[in-house]
Amino acid sequence: MQKVVTKILFRCNAGKKYGFGHLTRCLALSETFEDENIQTFFLIKTDEKSTISNFLTMEGIRPSKYIFIPEDTTNSNDLSKIVEIYKNGYSFLVIDHYDHDLIYQESLKEEKIKWAQFDYKANEKILANMVINGNISANKEMYKNIVSQNTLQCVGYQFAILRKSFLNQFAIPQKNRILIALGGGLYPAELINMVKLITDQQLFDFEIITNDIRLQKLFNNRPNVRVYINTNNVIPIYKKCECAIVAGGVTTYEVAALNIPMLIIPYVENQIWNAIAWDRNNFAISFKDPLHFEEILNKFGLSNLINKLLKKFEKKNNPNRWFRSNKNKKYHNQNNNTE
Repeated sequence: MQKVVTKILFRCNAGKKYGFGHLTRCLALSETFEDENIQTFFLIKTDEKSTISNFLTMEGIRPSKYIFIPEDTTNSNDLSKIVEIYKNGYSFLVIDHYDHDLIYQESLKEEKIKWAQFDYKANEKILANMVINGNISANKEMYKNIVSQNTLQCVGYQFAILRKSFLNQFAIPQKNRILIALGGGLYPAELINMVKLITDQQLFDFEIITNDIRLQKLFNNRPNVRVYINTNNVIPIYKKCECAIVAGGVTTYEVAALNIPMLIIPYVENQIWNAIAWDRNNFAISFKDPLHFEEILNKFGLSNLINKLLKKFEKKNNPNRWFRSNKNKKYHNQNNNTE
């Protein structure tokens, strides 16, 4: 008798507008599923096909494992493509984007599709079989009025999703070497201006990881600034940094896993609560937005901010409970229970 192959479909967004966070955490889940002989496939909405293709190639993902849909795809056409692929032997769908609404979810239900849905704000009805919110500020109480009692809740820090390569790694920091990693999308003007202001601090060396080519042109002749464009070999760069300046997304988990303190400057809504939670757990100092950070930086200077951060970091909650085992396995176990 032929063995039935389990197949999981990922539907996520990635590119200039969306950044790389959705795709990165889906790749982390896919990595674990593939280790368990579960086949995965990606349906990716993007405004930057060539950049995302190059990124996936660097991650070892073959072109046969994904297809793109354009940025202007309507929800109706998006759903049609999901259904077309899903009906070809798939048993589960993972949605990691925020373009959906209740009608979108009802359409998936009508097609008898089982799915997990990433969420961060817990303020709209969720019809999915599983909700995923691995933010360290999240808890199940947030979802009691918006999901059914049958919905599996992968909610809270124990469901933080991280690539296996980051597990059991530790930083070997060099004094005054600062990581700047503000996400994979196209930076808004206020973020570019903030990075310029930060890197004017000549006492420090800066390692900038980005997909925004403009930063390479800006800092091409700055001896204290190195810019890495579209690199996937980030761990050696992270590990040598004394602290990190990040935006509050997926990168915060990667940096925290390496035990690196953070200055977190959110610039989109879904980063804010995560930034606040890392601050409360003494992993970071968080700021309201780039303008707020610039105000504090101009008032106190980067040296004083980092000294304050390092003292705070000594009081942090133990990261070992979060990052020393593969939490993707927890998600996998929950997923098996949806059958």
